[in-house]
Amino acid sequence: MFGKPTMERQYGHLLAAFRELVEGSRNHGYFFPEDRAEAAYAALEGIYRRATRDPLTGVDTGEHLREQAEEVLRRPERRYRPAVSLLRSDLDNFKNVNDMLGHDAGDGVLRAYGWILRHGARRGTDLHGREGGGADEFISILPGADADGAAVVARSIKGRAEVLKRRYLKQYGDRLTPEARDVITDLDVSMGIASTHGDASYPQMRKEADLALYAVKHLPGKGRKAIGIFRGGQHIEIVPLPEQV
Repeated sequence: MFGKPTMERQYGHLLAAFRELVEGSRNHGYFFPEDRAEAAYAALEGIYRRATRDPLTGVDTGEHLREQAEEVLRRPERRYRPAVSLLRSDLDNFKNVNDMLGHDAGDGVLRAYGWILRHGARRGTDLHGREGGGADEFISILPGADADGAAVVARSIKGRAEVLKRRYLKQYGDRLTPEARDVITDLDVSMGIASTHGDASYPQMRKEADLALYAVKHLPGKGRKAIGIFRGGQHIEIVPLPEQV
């Protein structure tokens, strides 16, 4: 009836049970050293963080994000049909960074993009996760945002990524070979959006956002200055972005 417990609930119950065990043993006269209790509790918290947080980017793991997204879609207040949007983002030409500049450089790009997501305009509201199937694939859940509102968030993320890239090239560009500079310059972000005001499942929204994302990826040219929005049926709206983004 209630489905499989989420990782957050499972670990939450485990941590609470451990606290009760320690307190209960003390109340019954058993000695449980404070430092060992705190160390064990910290170890359990570390296990939880590793299970739910991607260590490289700082965003949630794909599985933990899915669980949180499903909870958002089930919230009681959604009976009044507030919007929820799913934003899918993919780093274009990321493979060239790994192949030509090395995996340390690739990890640096992923860390930077994770930072951009975590410090976005709706910090504390949106949920962000890294997909397990691809190192450079990310999903964001935007509670309360319709498709147009999600497009505003997407433009902000894409703009921040472009600014960070330009700052890097300005600061370190003279130390790079022409080939390495071209690889960094060609880095971009493709984005697709799916939104719902009614009943929708996480897999359904992810599939719709994927369709919008792939429509953008098939646009001609290296710089994809647009965002894809799934509007229902087979209609995908391509929203152009200003040249400075």
